[in-house]
Amino acid sequence: MKMNYENRVCCFLDFLGFKEIVEKTTINPSELDKIIEAINMAREHFEIENPIKRTVVTQFSDSIVISFPYDTESEVFYTLNDIQMYLARLIYRGYIVRGGISLGPLVHTTEILIGPAMIDAYELESKIAKFPRVILSKDVYELGVKFHASHHLPHHEIAALNEVISEDTDQRLFVDYFGKNIQNLDDPEYDFAIYADALKRLILAGISHIDEKVRAKYEWVKIKYNEMICSWDSAYWKFKILDDL
Repeated sequence: MKMNYENRVCCFLDFLGFKEIVEKTTINPSELDKIIEAINMAREHFEIENPIKRTVVTQFSDSIVISFPYDTESEVFYTLNDIQMYLARLIYRGYIVRGGISLGPLVHTTEILIGPAMIDAYELESKIAKFPRVILSKDVYELGVKFHASHHLPHHEIAALNEVISEDTDQRLFVDYFGKNIQNLDDPEYDFAIYADALKRLILAGISHIDEKVRAKYEWVKIKYNEMICSWDSAYWKFKILDDL
């Protein structure tokens, strides 16, 4: 069957520290179960079994690729929101990812994944993101506004998108799994402390890593984490991560 490129939004997610994760699975079988569960969660979040959405998810090694047709109504928002929730669930399990989201020609089926959009998303993740963040190109954001929900005006869609993403200090847009993720907690008053603790444990392990490059990545997470803590109730300020740790 002849295949043609179609314009799709392509999301490339990559587990950080995957080599160490795999090494743990050879020692402890429960670690294998845990990472397989984390990967399989992508099917739930991105509704791969729902043919109406025309979303395709591919997993290989430490990477997950999600794509959907560019003109799907409000799908940019829904997918970003799903990514935000997925990142939180991974953090609870001790994993963190980096990613890139692009727009362009792509062939993406259950068997084939090829096209400029995939290359662009990969390069955003591997060369631009640098830190544990999922960044998106400005044209993806603009696409989300253009193909807004039928019950939304463009400014409503902008407000919805801005509940999920933030602009970083380098003007890059990223999926915010810090303060803006609180909206997805079942019981913010109770669950915030649990989520913050899980994130803090990840950060402490990262900033004490033997590899300087790894430490630098988690220093970025530490800054965002401390900003999140300071924006919450003052009772939580004692959970800040100090610079002398």
